[in-house]
Amino acid sequence: MMKNAKRTLAVILGLSFLGMGIASAMDPMVEKATLERIKPVGTVNTGGAVVIASGSRSGKEIVEATCAGCHASGALGAPKIGVKADWKGRGSLAAMTKSAAKGKGAMPPKGGDSSLSNKELKDAIAYMTK
Repeated sequence: MMKNAKRTLAVILGLSFLGMGIASAMDPMVEKATLERIKPVGTVNTGGAVVIASGSRSGKEIVEATCAGCHASGALGAPKIGVKADWKGRGSLAAMTKSAAKGKGAMPPKGGDSSLSNKELKDAIAYMTK
């Protein structure tokens, strides 16, 4: 008899808790509180991002962003920016642009910036060689 009483009590308690769960799930205040507790703690704001279209950067901007890493110091034998003697014997602007587009020595194609247009690459080389 004691065994049945415990079983009955367990069933009653179980149904009570289940009933409380169902009631609280239907309560808009409980749902609102739950959503508030599980909301994200942060957000990412990209509203101020600026996208620069290919072809719209100046030679100076490209050199500062892409080329100066090697060409400012002459790293790995790169001709230095503004040092005419370093650029002498490398051919015409068109020839250097064609060579830079394919990559030369340790320099990857387009200096590692595959988004550069041929005009941007030419403008960057013209800026470095003046």
